Amino acid sequence: VAQSLARFLGLSKVAESEQETPVSTPSRPPVNSLTPTPVPTPSEKPSQSSTKLAVDGYWGPATTRALQRHYGTTVDGIISGQPRNPSTVNIPSARFGSGGSQLIRAMQKDLGTTVDGFISYPSLMIRALQRRFGTTQDGFISKPSQLVKAMQRALNNGTF
Repeated sequence: VAQSLARFLGLSKVAESEQETPVSTPSRPPVNSLTPTPVPTPSEKPSQSSTKLAVDGYWGPATTRALQRHYGTTVDGIISGQPRNPSTVNIPSARFGSGGSQLIRAMQKDLGTTVDGFISYPSLMIRALQRRFGTTQDGFISKPSQLVKAMQRALNNGTF
């Protein structure tokens, strides 16, 4: 590299010590650098966490984030706009209010139930999940929940 640089600059000879000196590259290229900055392609997906969910039967923020990643919705660990009922009070990541949740809409669509974004009581969406995972079909999330344990196992195994 040093010899090439010397020829480019018109220098006749580079000292031996300069040839063996490692060239350090800056960690960040200068603003006017002609080196192109790699741009991620649309097909590249952000890396997913390798951390496994605790299989504890509680539908908390970590389980919600894993579901949000699975369904491609905003990942914030919150199920927004839910009615207060016997199921949602047992979901620590549920936030009460109006408007529903994009995650719940995506899950309802996937399960073939009414798509409104709300976990009702009893819930057709919860009953469909219970059917899918082979747990008691009562349309209710208990605390802890056998359904949530099955969901956590499936999310951990990539078989949801």
